[in-house]
Amino acid sequence: MISPFPCFSAVLIVDFIPEELCLLSIDRGACGGRQTRYAFNRQTSQCVPFDYTGCGGNLNNFVSMMDCMATCGNVGFRR
Repeated sequence: MISPFPCFSAVLIVDFIPEELCLLSIDRGACGGRQTRYAFNRQTSQCVPFDYTGCGGNLNNFVSMMDCMATCGNVGFRR
C-alpha cells in the first residue's frame, strides 16, 4: 500500500565548535545494531573506526573517515 502522506526527512543543524565535538568520548550508543562509523580519539589525536549500535551516542560519530578528518583532523594540533 502506498501511503497518502508525503515523506519527510529531518535535518538537524547543530552549531558547534569542532574542538568540543571532537573531544567527546567515543560512544557506541544503546541499540543492538552494528555499523562501522568513525570518531576522533582524543588520546591519539586520530580518527578511528568503531562499531555504532544505531541509536544514541553523541556527535563524535562520522559516516566516513574523510568526514571525521575534515572536522577533527587538526584538533590535536591547535593550541
